[in-house]
Amino acid sequence: MTKAKIPIILLSAGAGSRMGRIKPLLDWHGTPLIVSRINELQKTKQPIITVLGAHHKKIIPYLSNIPVSFVVNKDWKSGMGSSIISGLEVVKQRVSNFDGFMICTVDQPFINASFLSELLNSFIPGQKQIIASQSNQEWIGVPAILDKTYFNEMQNLTGENGAKKIIKSHEKHMLKINGGDLLMDMDTPEAYEQFTKISPQSGS
Repeated sequence: MTKAKIPIILLSAGAGSRMGRIKPLLDWHGTPLIVSRINELQKTKQPIITVLGAHHKKIIPYLSNIPVSFVVNKDWKSGMGSSIISGLEVVKQRVSNFDGFMICTVDQPFINASFLSELLNSFIPGQKQIIASQSNQEWIGVPAILDKTYFNEMQNLTGENGAKKIIKSHEKHMLKINGGDLLMDMDTPEAYEQFTKISPQSGS
């Protein structure tokens, strides 16, 4: 496991309008989805900051017994960029001497500790690295690790612009790690129904 300090920002602020239900509280093999995600992230031994928004009042009680920091993004309607900024503010306030930061989303239920470790172990502090996930269809995105060099740039994100825009703008510093089907995201009731029939460890 890497010795670098890489706080993880878990984005869970959206309304989940396409799902029609509170996505972070969906049952995921007997556990609320957000709790399942945090449990997996905790295996990395890195600090975790969860960004809540639309349904924070209903989600917070499920986090009361979990050693995780959370912040409520009151501006969640403006898009993912504001949630990332909210998470970065907590990193700046509560995590000292960090080398970079990782961004994850709550709706990728197959992301496991093994893949997260592969990302973390690929990161070399002080090299302006971006470690990005790549799908079988070759799209680039999260989970992703960005060197602390990009902290200020990420704090200037606006609206729906997430990490992907900045990741792609620094391609020469990017290392792509293939995540295959682990990267599938769960946005609709149809996807939820399909995904729950798959072993949580397989993603295939």
